[in-house]
Amino acid sequence: MLPNMKQPHTYLKNRNGYFYYENKPVSIEEATRLGANMGEVIIKPTLSSHGRGVKKMLVKNGIVDQEGTKLKDLLLKYKKNYLIQDIVRQHPDMSALNPDSINTLRIVTYRRGMEVVVLYAAIRIGREGQTIDNESAGGISTKVNNDGSLCKYAYGAPGQDKIEITDSGVKLEGYKVPSFEKALEMVKENHLNLPFQDLVGWDICIDEDGEPEMLEWNTTPELSQSAVGPAFGEYTEEIVREAMRRPNSRSGDPTYRMLEPVNVETLFKLITKKL
Repeated sequence: MLPNMKQPHTYLKNRNGYFYYENKPVSIEEATRLGANMGEVIIKPTLSSHGRGVKKMLVKNGIVDQEGTKLKDLLLKYKKNYLIQDIVRQHPDMSALNPDSINTLRIVTYRRGMEVVVLYAAIRIGREGQTIDNESAGGISTKVNNDGSLCKYAYGAPGQDKIEITDSGVKLEGYKVPSFEKALEMVKENHLNLPFQDLVGWDICIDEDGEPEMLEWNTTPELSQSAVGPAFGEYTEEIVREAMRRPNSRSGDPTYRMLEPVNVETLFKLITKKL
């Protein structure tokens, strides 16, 4: 969908139970044979969140890691809707924040007709020994200023203390994200190729050559408000009014409940009320 964005090379995809190797439809037997020596790769579900199911692994001679699991058994275990990609090699300045994880930018963009604005940018940083940087897995996040520098504090799970120094010993305040302007321009340009999504959360890494690389784009991104403050900023009322005008696509979701009906003015006051 976004061929102009640099992305990790994908070996194998499973879409609704069907396999595609190098974008060609194959059987599970062919997928197992062709992928027998993919090397060091990442497997991740495509319809999941919070880093669930993401696994770093070595595939050699049809065997996964040293545990002796057959590749075919692993593919069956994941059932459907997942992919296997090359591991990204990140920029040394990004790796310094936590060398065990790919530390990503979460950039949220808002499309207003032919204009795309960046609502905010945050950086997500993993903890020592962790492969993923999600807050739900113990990671931390902090706001990225317009000049690409980091704010003083990072935030983790609710109730945790504010963090000024990463587990690897890097002081956050003033630390510069390499190629930050490039990353902003890339997501703004490519959001115009998504006509059905006005709000998008982009997960961007900076690779070893200093180039932004897109890992994921999210149509229902969680908002890093502990780190960045009100996510929609000056566009809050505009976004809320537009959302209220549209049909509720979650009305059939048993986890979604509107406790009491409110008009848009009351809702806006509730959202913007200072805690």
